[in-house]
Amino acid sequence: MPFPKDFSRVDSTGRAHAGSQKQIQTYVNTREHALNSAIAQSLSRYGLDEKGIHWVSPLADDTYSEYQDSEFLERVGLDLHAKQLQEFWPRGGPCWDALARTERGCVLVEAKSHVSEIYGGG
Repeated sequence: MPFPKDFSRVDSTGRAHAGSQKQIQTYVNTREHALNSAIAQSLSRYGLDEKGIHWVSPLADDTYSEYQDSEFLERVGLDLHAKQLQEFWPRGGPCWDALARTERGCVLVEAKSHVSEIYGGG
């Protein structure tokens, strides 16, 4: 089951009205080449090829759903690690803004529209 939607922030299709949520939805669904290119370039030392990045969330045909806990592992094809995640991280852990499969693992994205959002309160 996907992470519950805040319907004050999205329309009936799950499409966000604004902010980082709207931006990551746009890039994953309509600007995939630009997003993959930027990610592959920033991770070039790991040999990640942009053609090997396959987005699994937030997809328009899945109502832009976001996933957390063992469900995110299922989406990226690593569900065999669900028990280890459960032992390590309490239920209700991070809900990833975007998920992609790669040949050697996955890409987990926490999208931010403003640099100030990166800093926590302690």
